[in-house]
Amino acid sequence: MKKNVLAFAGWVCFALIVVSCDSDQGNACPKDFVGALTGQEEQLVGTWVLSEITSESAIDLTDDEEQNPSTDLFEQYSECDRDASYIFDDDRTYRYDLGQRVGDCDYPITATGSWKFSAQILSLTSTCSIQTAPLKLNTEGDTFTFSEVYKLKDVHGTIIQTKIVFTYSLAP
Repeated sequence: MKKNVLAFAGWVCFALIVVSCDSDQGNACPKDFVGALTGQEEQLVGTWVLSEITSESAIDLTDDEEQNPSTDLFEQYSECDRDASYIFDDDRTYRYDLGQRVGDCDYPITATGSWKFSAQILSLTSTCSIQTAPLKLNTEGDTFTFSEVYKLKDVHGTIIQTKIVFTYSLAP
């Protein structure tokens, strides 16, 4: 059960709105983003590491035989599932890694594509899709957050709909 939630959160954590293209329907895949970065975009260049996942509702995701629901979902995830990062390069390419740095993870993921950041909206292209998310950057420019409402299944099988906030921190 936990793997379903973690796989979902890991891969979809940034795919808040996905627009897929199907060439059988005559739709063309979106073109990669190109051109020089704006000043606003330059602040995203670098490696951003997942540092927090919080929920508005307390949820127990761990099968540890204790009733211990928490709003801190990050601490309930395995080391592999907490090992997520985005690398935004100044040539508009990005890479998303999940479970790549921690060794021996069952389902490591890497996704690549192009990116742009405009009007506080991050847009990513990858594998014939566009993903967008409104980002909130802190005043220091070293963390960003985004949120979405998800339905999660707790350790007892109860479905809980709650707002999840993901926080990424700029790596030194």
